[in-house]
Parts: sequence; C-alpha cells; structure tokens
Amino acid sequence: MTFCDGYAFVFYPDLLKQNPIAAKIHQYKCFSYEINDALFVTMEEEETITWLFTKIHMELLENKANANINIILSLLNVVLSYADAFYERQFKNKATKTVSISSKLKSLLQNRYKDLSKPVYKLVEQKGLPY
Repeated sequence: MTFCDGYAFVFYPDLLKQNPIAAKIHQYKCFSYEINDALFVTMEEEETITWLFTKIHMELLENKANANINIILSLLNVVLSYADAFYERQFKNKATKTVSISSKLKSLLQNRYKDLSKPVYKLVEQKGLPY
C-alpha cells in the first residue's frame, strides 16, 4: 500500500461565485491536464505551495467561524497563479498532441458553463429539458 501526503482545498462553489476568481478560474491552464499529464514541481516550488496552503489552513483554524474569506480567496488565487506558472514551465516545450474526445467534451462543457453565477438547472429549464 502506498501512502501519499499533501493538501486538498475542498469548498462549496458558492465561495467563488461572488469573487473575481470565478470569472477567470477556467483560464488557468493547470486545469487542462490530461490523465497522462502530471505536474512535477521542484523542492522550492513545493515549499511555496505548502506555505500558501499552511496560511490558508491557519486562517481557518485560528479564526474558525470568523475566518476572513477575502484572505483565503486571495491565497487561493496565488496558489492557482503559481500552479499555472509551474504548468507553463513544465509544458512549454511539450509538443501539441492530438486532442482526445474527452478533452473536446471537457472544453465544450467548460465553455457552456463557465459562468458560475448561473445555476446549471436554470440553463436546463430554459431549454425545456429535465435535469
């Protein structure tokens, strides 16, 4: 059995809806990984990301119910910006491969539902489709 350690930032989508990060989250290239892609980071990059997640964790732990959401979202934006920069560094010389069907479908869905302020069921109801 293999054990891994790391961080996961799990949250309700409502956290992002009223924040500028929602409008640009689909622009981060680090979310365009394919199943065969893996982001490898240097020790310094790992320390940077770990420090940022630790700051988010401390904000949540120390302030519990009064955690400053703006600080958390700002730190999350920095994490995403670094991840994007690390992605660019790693894949800048990677040859463009044929795009898989799943990539095309993912792209179509992202374009259709990139506005997080509109609930998906509202879009479905407008088309007269059951959800």
